[in-house]
Amino acid sequence: MALANMEEEYRKLSDSLGGLVLLPHDPAYDNARQVWNRHHDRKPALIVRPSGAHDVAAAVRFAKEHGLGISVKSGGHHVSGLGACDGQLMIDMSLMRGVSVNPETRTAVVHGGARAIDVIRETQLFGLALPTGNIGRVGVAALALGGGFGFMRRRHGLTCDFLLGADLVLADGSVRHVDAEHYPDLFWAIRGGGGNFGVAVTLYFRLVPVGPMVAGIHTIYGAADAKAVLTGCRDYLAQAGNEVSLNIDVLSIPPAPELPPPFRGRSIIMVSGMHSGSNLAEALEAVEPLRHLAKPIMDMTGPMSYQALHSILDQMMPEAHMGHVESLYVNAFSDTVIEKIVELAAEARPGQGVMLWPLGGKMAENTEDMAFGDRSAGLVVMLEAGWMDRSDSVHGIQWVQQSRTALSEFAHNGSTYLNITDLAYDPVGLLKNAYGPKYDRLKALKKQYDPTNMFRFNANIDPAVD
Repeated sequence: MALANMEEEYRKLSDSLGGLVLLPHDPAYDNARQVWNRHHDRKPALIVRPSGAHDVAAAVRFAKEHGLGISVKSGGHHVSGLGACDGQLMIDMSLMRGVSVNPETRTAVVHGGARAIDVIRETQLFGLALPTGNIGRVGVAALALGGGFGFMRRRHGLTCDFLLGADLVLADGSVRHVDAEHYPDLFWAIRGGGGNFGVAVTLYFRLVPVGPMVAGIHTIYGAADAKAVLTGCRDYLAQAGNEVSLNIDVLSIPPAPELPPPFRGRSIIMVSGMHSGSNLAEALEAVEPLRHLAKPIMDMTGPMSYQALHSILDQMMPEAHMGHVESLYVNAFSDTVIEKIVELAAEARPGQGVMLWPLGGKMAENTEDMAFGDRSAGLVVMLEAGWMDRSDSVHGIQWVQQSRTALSEFAHNGSTYLNITDLAYDPVGLLKNAYGPKYDRLKALKKQYDPTNMFRFNANIDPAVD
């Protein structure tokens, strides 16, 4: 049956749901299909906005019956625009943002559409936190299933390390609770294997005590001081404890009016992060050197709420963004790597830049009990180009790809962080390098649980591709 002639089928699906079915003629359709990276302008045949697990299961059964693939929009922030699809079924989880916290067991129940800021608000009521990413708008489900690097990675590890279990809707429409005792093979797979195996309608996490006030790090220097700042951050981390995690961005900022005035239209190097120690006075003293790596053009490093820290970078990531990002793991934060990054950043046009996230600490403790790949790299480097006009996309993508090639001599096992990289080039090779010896086990599980590759709009492990 052609999708164009399926009005009666759509109506039946809609009548069975507590949530919504949106079709291209519906007023809410265009907003629902949008993802953060507007370079990807995809138009699903229909969008289901579920209100609970029942609706997700009904949508999956509908897709199975009609031979449709499924994309799942948790937060919609993947640079490849994976939350949306063309001509298939999109599940938009935005009606399912609930979070409940048990302060006595230090655990949280998180629904599949919750954003990081939702989790932060609820957990901080009890002085607790889930290590999430670095911005508030990112979807927690997609973040956790793919890994999750945040401002506590060196002390506590990845978001997926804190996953205790999940309720998944599988490709046959069944709902299964997955944890260490129930479907342990799937529990192994979803901690790093992404959305390949089902739709996470509920996630169960353990929490750690953090906040409400922390030693937040957010100091911005001029790009002319990039070498001194990069070297200073490297040397600082070499003697600092694992309580400190840093993100270092060397960016050429476009003169966009929605961006903060102090650095609009400037080339900058931004040092962000936090000290996760429980003694605030000692933590503030420990991060003080990061305020004096050169002469800052803006300095917000100091005491701030944990919630505010995770909202700062949202201001620099407008929702109507268009761009391209590729990442690679690098062996070490060496002098030669610093020199190459300074060279690449100097060639960047407005909207382009290099982002470095030093790793190590708890993050580096490799585990075989989950699918996430090798953790032993010294840092992950992301190369980003953004643009306001689609005509600028060709140069932006070329700059990213050329910069990635220039850094490839420093690459760690040819691997990349799948949560933050465009997957258009060599997707099979990217996945094989990212998962290493775990790839074959993941592929076998994909064949078992999703043999037709219904869940393919993700960092996809295609069961039909060797």
